[in-house]
Amino acid sequence: MVDEKAKDISMPADELAPVESQEVAAATAAEPAQKAAEGQGLLQSIQVPLVVELGRVSLPVMSVGDLKSGQIIELSRLPGDAVDLVVGGKSVGRGELVEIEGEIGVRIISLVK
Repeated sequence: MVDEKAKDISMPADELAPVESQEVAAATAAEPAQKAAEGQGLLQSIQVPLVVELGRVSLPVMSVGDLKSGQIIELSRLPGDAVDLVVGGKSVGRGELVEIEGEIGVRIISLVK
């Protein structure tokens, strides 16, 4: 079916302006950089959880069910040991716990490159 309201926008070949190959190359080369910059802008707005991990311990399922308030779980770290910084299940660095106006914070010691 032909749309009768559509306009003929064709142009005779002799009226078309030539495009320089350098202009096309420059525009094509700029596209990936522009797309990368747009992608970086999008990435900057995405929030991801950063987990500060003091330690881990494996317990049998039955032991988890038997945990009680006030019970102490031993971790394999000393009080002054560095903590792990984890994003998406992957370690991204190490830090040390610090006190900031009565609350706990983390000073970054090292980051994984």
